[in-house]
Amino acid sequence: MIEGIVNHSTNADIQKSYVDSNGQSLVAFGFSYLLDFALLPRLKGTGSERLYVPNTDHVELKNIS
Repeated sequence: MIEGIVNHSTNADIQKSYVDSNGQSLVAFGFSYLLDFALLPRLKGTGSERLYVPNTDHVELKNIS
């Protein structure tokens, strides 16, 4: 994944890279931060995950739909 970003043989400015569940790790997130691009993992099994919304008494949530 990192080699594809660094050696892509074009003049394109890569700002983000999508990877599957196997492409995400603390090392990959660290290198993506150092190389200044966003690592965006596609997580499998998100249909079974629960979304917990924080208590909004003291915080105004914006851009959540």
